[in-house]
Amino acid sequence: MKKNASYIVLYLILVVSALMAQPKQKAGISADETIQYLNKKFVGAIEIKNDRGDMIVDYFNKGKKIRRDVVAFEQLDPKSIAYLQDEKSFIIRCIADDCINRHIEFPKTHNYYARINFPYNGDSLSMKGIPKAFLHLLMLFQDPQYKSNTPFEK
Repeated sequence: MKKNASYIVLYLILVVSALMAQPKQKAGISADETIQYLNKKFVGAIEIKNDRGDMIVDYFNKGKKIRRDVVAFEQLDPKSIAYLQDEKSFIIRCIADDCINRHIEFPKTHNYYARINFPYNGDSLSMKGIPKAFLHLLMLFQDPQYKSNTPFEK
């Protein structure tokens, strides 16, 4: 009887060890990884941060901060992500009116706007990857079930 119990325990140890040795599936590209990707694309001009569910976007000109936009990720419309060729900018519109809290450094002004823009004039691979990254980022905050490992530039 003790011999059978020993075999069962040994078997269970081997099965559990084998299961634990298998590589774990990645849960998906995180919000932090997505923001890092976007910041690399906009380096020097724009810096995006996540502050407890708020997107904070600082805009720079020659290293000096000129503007800050703040908006809750949940208030942006994922269907509105677009590139406007005439403005050479990616834009994302609000789900409701005027959700972007904008502070301009000089002259000191503060107002609310219905869209946020990200000036960009880069390579074609990035032009396809950036909107995918923005969509991924918004979905992470707006849909708790959403996960994706799909690379942005594929």
